[in-house]
Amino acid sequence: RKLDEKMWDELGQIAGDTGAWTWEALISLGYRFGEVGGRLADWMRRHRRKLIVAGVITGTGIIAVKFIQYKLNQFRQSLKLQEKEFKKMKMVSYFENAQQSCDQSVIGAAERLKAKIVEFTDIPSTSELRSSSAQATKEQKLEMWENVKIATFTRALTLIYSSVLMTLFARVRVNILGKYLFTHAPKDSDPSEQLLPKEVIREYLGYESHLIQTGTQELSRFIGLKVQEEMAAWPVSKKYTLEHINALFNNLRGRIEGTHSPNPQSSANHVTTFHGYLLPEEEKTKSSAMADQLECLLNETRDVIECDQFSTVLRNSLDYGFSSLLSSLAPTFNVKPGAAAPVIPMPNIIPQVREQSARLLENRPDSFLVQLFKSQDLQHFSYYTFTSSYDEE
Repeated sequence: RKLDEKMWDELGQIAGDTGAWTWEALISLGYRFGEVGGRLADWMRRHRRKLIVAGVITGTGIIAVKFIQYKLNQFRQSLKLQEKEFKKMKMVSYFENAQQSCDQSVIGAAERLKAKIVEFTDIPSTSELRSSSAQATKEQKLEMWENVKIATFTRALTLIYSSVLMTLFARVRVNILGKYLFTHAPKDSDPSEQLLPKEVIREYLGYESHLIQTGTQELSRFIGLKVQEEMAAWPVSKKYTLEHINALFNNLRGRIEGTHSPNPQSSANHVTTFHGYLLPEEEKTKSSAMADQLECLLNETRDVIECDQFSTVLRNSLDYGFSSLLSSLAPTFNVKPGAAAPVIPMPNIIPQVREQSARLLENRPDSFLVQLFKSQDLQHFSYYTFTSSYDEE
């Protein structure tokens, strides 16, 4: 021990006085370091078992601490994943309940929509037609049937377009509102709790009445003009096959969706859009004293119904609507495999178009409206609207 103290004293003197850095001093210091190293090695040999045990204990402790830290991190990540899954399950449950409520409201509004369309497109009953035909000349009968033909196809097309628009518009509004309530709800609270004033929610959901009261009338007037233009080439005096009726529907859709305008008096070409029938013009809504929250909801609604996804779902839904109507008309033609396509006079087709188009909106499991609720395009679009801007999965 004294030797070590002396060695360190000499080392301090040498380090502090560079003049003492001689070969003799350094060699002497090296010998003394060797002596200390030898004693240290001897001590380690004598206590090697203790050192091994201490090393094993220390290493085991370090490994145990690292393992505990690893498990704690795993547990935290597992909690985060479980919390995320729980939130997603809660969101999916809330989303599905919102869709069911939306579909029920559409079914309830379908009868009011159909009644308005019937009011806008007055068609004489079969008994009235027979009574009028009994005393009419041939020219008068033809004119009468031409008017009935135009009114019948106008009503049928208005029913398809308006029911599809009403369904999509309801899904957009319900999911925008549902997204707002779900994402802005306090943690661990029920999203159904009112986070918006009841007046704002009531007024926002009440925009459906604009489509039924005003939008449908404007849409019916526009479709009527296009039907009148197209029907000039389809006289009631001729007979037609089911393929002819399919071509007629395609031609009518081309006229309606090709150069579409919410203002029937406009002669300019317009891109296919129907949002003018769903919501009133923006300046009209701003003139009313509505809350900032309502204006925010309406602006987001306009953004959604003007996006490409909405146009795609609308087009696919209309395809399904016309396909459903055409399928319901097939029994009238009694098409048989391998046989020539049957031809039927237009006066016999008109009553079937009127009857089958009215059944599209019935609350039956196989009706067009109920099947539309289940379409994958509508489901995906509804989920996109509900989850956009906060959940990219």
